[in-house]
Amino acid sequence: MTLSKTQETYIHNLANNPEIDNLYHMDIEEIAIAADTSIKAVIRCLGLQKDFLQRRDKDPEYEKILSANLIKASITKPRVRKRYKVTPVLTELIEHYIQENKEKVKKRQSKLKKNKLQIHNEVIKHGFDIHYSTTCRLINELEEKKLEAFIKCAYRPGEYCEFDWGSIPLYINGHPRILKAGVFASAYSNYRYACLYESENRKSFVDIHNAFFNHCEGVYQTVVYDNMSLAVNHQRSKNGKKKPSRILKALSKHHNFNYRFCNVRKGNEKGHVEKTIGVIEDTIFSNRSSFSSLEEANHYLMEELMKLNHKECLYNRKTCIQRFKEEQKVLRPLQSDFMYVEKDKRVVNKSSMIQFQNNLYSVPTQYVGKKVDIHYTDIHIKCIYKGDVIATHTRLTGVDEHSLSLLHHTDLFIKKPGGFVHSLLYHQLPYVIQKTYRKYFDGETKEFMTFLQSYLKGSNEMVADSLKNVFSKIKGKITKEKLISKFEENLQ
Repeated sequence: MTLSKTQETYIHNLANNPEIDNLYHMDIEEIAIAADTSIKAVIRCLGLQKDFLQRRDKDPEYEKILSANLIKASITKPRVRKRYKVTPVLTELIEHYIQENKEKVKKRQSKLKKNKLQIHNEVIKHGFDIHYSTTCRLINELEEKKLEAFIKCAYRPGEYCEFDWGSIPLYINGHPRILKAGVFASAYSNYRYACLYESENRKSFVDIHNAFFNHCEGVYQTVVYDNMSLAVNHQRSKNGKKKPSRILKALSKHHNFNYRFCNVRKGNEKGHVEKTIGVIEDTIFSNRSSFSSLEEANHYLMEELMKLNHKECLYNRKTCIQRFKEEQKVLRPLQSDFMYVEKDKRVVNKSSMIQFQNNLYSVPTQYVGKKVDIHYTDIHIKCIYKGDVIATHTRLTGVDEHSLSLLHHTDLFIKKPGGFVHSLLYHQLPYVIQKTYRKYFDGETKEFMTFLQSYLKGSNEMVADSLKNVFSKIKGKITKEKLISKFEENLQ
C-alpha cells in the first residue's frame, strides 16, 4: 500500500509539531490513525523492519528506535514531483479556452463550448507535447469547480415513483432501430418496470402508464417527471413554474395521482429511474441486442428486470420484490385504462370528407361546407356537429389513406348514379357488397342505395356482415325479392 501525498507529509512533519514531547510517546497504531493510513504503511515510511511491531514487548529499545526513526523521517524532505511540461505558457493557453467557454455560456451558446478533448486537441495543435489526462487535471485545477452536496432522502411505501424515457439501439428482424424505453422505478423499493415502443408519443405515454398501474395493481401517490414535452406544457410555463400538459393533467385526474417535476438538468432528483435506464442500456441489452420482433425484445427486457427485482439490497437484506409487496398494500385503488381524447375542428370539403393528419375521413353529404368538431384518440375518430355524432371511423396510421363509408354517400349516388361504379368508394367496398349490387340489383344504383338506406346501418364492414347473415338464412336460390323480404322480417 502506498501513502498519499497528504499522509506522507503528515508523517514527515510529526517531529516539527509544537507538542514534540507528546508525539515521541505516540505508538505506531496512534500514528496510523492520525495519518489515516495503515500500520504497514507507517512502518514502511519510517524505514522500520516488518516485524518491528511484534518486538514491542520484547525489545527494551523499542521506544528509542521508534523516536529515532520518527526524527529521521521528519528531517528527510518528502518527495515532490516537479512538473516539466506544464509551463506558464500552457497554463495561460488553457485559461484562455476556459474563459472563452464562460463567455459562450453568458451568450446562451453553451452547446458551442469546447469540451476537455477539444481543448486538448487545440493544445496539441499549438505544439505542446502533453497527455490528455494531464490536460484534464490542469483544467480541473484552473476551473476550481465546487463539488455539489446532495441530500439523502427517506421515502414511505407507495409514496413516490419516477418515470423517464431512454433510447435503446437494437436490431429488430435484422434492421437497426432506435427504440424508446418507457421506464418506471419506485423510490422506496427500487422496483423496476419498463417497456419498449417505436416512438415517444402520446399513445406510448398513456400506454406505459396504464400498463404499469395494471402491473402494480394500484396507483402511486406521486409520479416524478423531468422536463419532457409530453409532461410539461413549455408554452404556458413561466418564471420557473412548470405547467402540466393536457395529457398529463387528464391522466393524473383519471388515475388519481399527483405529479412533480424535476429542476432542469437535475437527474439526481429522480436518480432511481436514471440508474435503471443505465442498467437497461449497459447491462441488459449489452448481452443481447438482436431480436426477431419488438414483442420478443419486450419479453426479454421484462425477464431481465424481474431477475434484478429479485436481488437483495445491500443495505436492508431484502429484495426489491419483497419491498414492492409492502408498497402494494398502501397503493391507491386501480382505475380502468385511460383513453385520452383530443379535440379539433375541420371543415367538410366538396367530396364530403374531412382531412386529418394527412388522411381523409367521410361524413354524410349534407354537411359539406360545415365546420365540424372532431374528437380523436389513437384508435378512433368521431365527427360531431352541434352535439350529434355524425360519423365514427377507425383512425388511420398511414399517409394519404381514405376511410369511406357507403351509407354517408347514398343520397349523393341517388342523385348521381352513374359515378358509383367509378368511385374510389366502390373499389374499397367489401366483396359481398359489390356482389350484391351487381348480381341482385343488376347495377341499378338508385334502387340499391334506397335498399341500403331502408335496411342497413353502420360501417361498410357492418353492412357486409349483415348481408352475409341474411344470405345464410335464405333457403334455396337467392333473389332480390327474397333478400328484401328477409330484411323486412328482421326489422319486424
